[in-house]
Amino acid sequence: MRTLQQLAAATGVTPQSGSASPWDVARGSFLSPDVMRFAEEQRFYRQAVDERNELIGTKDKSLDIPLSTGHETITSRTAGDFGQERTYTEMSKLDTKTVTPAYKLGGVAIDKELLGTTRLDLIKEAKFILVEDIEEQIENNIADAYDAGVTSNVVYGGDATTPATLATGDKITVDLVADAIDKLGTKWKAAMLFISSAQRKVFHKSSQFTNAAEYGTNEVVLNGEIGKYLGVKIIETDLTKAYTAGDQDDGVDSTPGLWGPTGTSCLLVGTTRSGRKPAALVWKEKPSVDYEYLKRKATHYLLSDVAYDTGIIHEKACCLIKVSDA
Repeated sequence: MRTLQQLAAATGVTPQSGSASPWDVARGSFLSPDVMRFAEEQRFYRQAVDERNELIGTKDKSLDIPLSTGHETITSRTAGDFGQERTYTEMSKLDTKTVTPAYKLGGVAIDKELLGTTRLDLIKEAKFILVEDIEEQIENNIADAYDAGVTSNVVYGGDATTPATLATGDKITVDLVADAIDKLGTKWKAAMLFISSAQRKVFHKSSQFTNAAEYGTNEVVLNGEIGKYLGVKIIETDLTKAYTAGDQDDGVDSTPGLWGPTGTSCLLVGTTRSGRKPAALVWKEKPSVDYEYLKRKATHYLLSDVAYDTGIIHEKACCLIKVSDA
């Protein structure tokens, strides 16, 4: 199976023709074949999930992921009870999390006449926009799952207790990050914090922040990592869950969930001792982009197929930091 990057590099657009077509600027005159592409967002949330492939190639619709919900205390046989049956402990700390992937089917269509009268490689460009959209939808799916699924471990900027009580000036602080780390307790290691560009300056000004450029040669740097604070890797991306004033929060219902100011729901993710993540990205079908030409419609088609969903397995291993951007 090819990666998304390979799909983009390998060889869609509603048919557009006539005077109203935005492609008219590319027809009947010289046009550079190079495209100055829109600056796509950086995508780093795949680092915050474990990916599961069990459903690929099966006829199953959902994946039940077993999980332990706590420590199981084993009762020992009483000392000196020679010849007596030992005491058996019921395994009561096991549960499952069900994740049901959804299909996402996209496509771009390019009219034959249009393809033959422009210098641009429209097939290549169509594949690029399909792959870019697949990647961004995956990132948003992960961010949305965390923001809706983490409801007990949440800290707010300023004196706020809900998104509605946030006010301008209730921005992120390093003390707030320390509070979020404390929420994870001792069972989970705070590993990575996702912020947007609106929160970057607070960390750059902190004496306890280590810039990624200052790491030693043995340090593994995550994609998007700008540095570390209190041992937590700080990852900056504007795909971090953002809200404008009046938006309904994904994890807080009704009036308390209506955001006061424009802000960001930053995500702190913890891991187990073995490095396992608290969420799973479950694949039913990995991304693919295929090409077809339908002669009777004189149209070239590029078709994207993918099926997946994200499930939060251990909510207590995460903490949301909801703050105002200004």
